Amino acid sequence: MNEEHRNALQASLHEICQDLDAEDTLPYLMAKGILQGGQAQEIMAIPRKSTRNMQLITFVKAAGPMAFRDFLSALLICNKEYLAKAILAHLPPSSTRQILPELKAM
Repeated sequence: MNEEHRNALQASLHEICQDLDAEDTLPYLMAKGILQGGQAQEIMAIPRKSTRNMQLITFVKAAGPMAFRDFLSALLICNKEYLAKAILAHLPPSSTRQILPELKAM
């Protein structure tokens, strides 16, 4: 994940913490290799929703180069398109060329 992607996630952290249920994204992110089983267990052991979401973003930001794109895909699958839009709004236009085609149309 590049610095612009990490910055976009950080800038969107408040919206993510308020509106995402981390548990909904875990199966997809684990299937894509973005999260490992122990990380998912660590996230789900956190009692507060907002803190779970913060930990999820911490793990996603530290994951490999496809983590940003896969996280956005997870948001689409979980019917959280508006969160994907909020994140993309924090990227410069030149950075959105490599993002999923279905997100570009938003």
